[in-house]
Amino acid sequence: GLCNVTELEDLFLAQSRVHGNLNVISSMPELEKADLSGTVVSGNLKDLEWGCCKKLRELQLGDTQLQISAFPPVELPALQSLNVSGCNLNVSFRHVFHRLRLNPITNIFARGCRLTGRVNLPDRCTLRGSLQVVDISSNRLDAVDILPAKVRLDVSQNEIPLHIRPEVIKAATKGGIDLWMTNTELANREETMANCSEELQMEEMWITRQTGG
Repeated sequence: GLCNVTELEDLFLAQSRVHGNLNVISSMPELEKADLSGTVVSGNLKDLEWGCCKKLRELQLGDTQLQISAFPPVELPALQSLNVSGCNLNVSFRHVFHRLRLNPITNIFARGCRLTGRVNLPDRCTLRGSLQVVDISSNRLDAVDILPAKVRLDVSQNEIPLHIRPEVIKAATKGGIDLWMTNTELANREETMANCSEELQMEEMWITRQTGG
């Protein structure tokens, strides 16, 4: 299992048989990078002690048994990249992102997490101002209402037809949002075609690309 190593800066245990609760990293104040992807590590982000991990910049938890509760919000003031792809979160977009709203994260990867609901962020939160890449492909989202400018948003392979506001598509074609929609059906296609027929012809939205993470 995971052990308490207080001076550890990098923790790389991906694809190993390691097990234990995520909260053990609360006792690693010098930790900057943690990769526990593909392990049987479990727990909830709420298990992290308030004020811990102030130096943590990268947290890789893809394909683990992680859960995320909406309250209270987690505080990881240096966190730049979070990967929870493949975790069976089974919660709404708002549920996850409300939990992370106080952190200056630039890249969030949450592919295939059974996320639902509407894609939106409140106007005044740290996360809204910092986000650059949001990969929420292969989920079951209902709609994309609005996102901050200069964000790369991947909603490819959504499991159900997705309602995307015409304003979002127009912003994407003007360079405000890099919108990826490969193999995603539009729920409001008639409305969108009436308002964004030229924009929808831009092949960049529909081709398969890699976001990383």
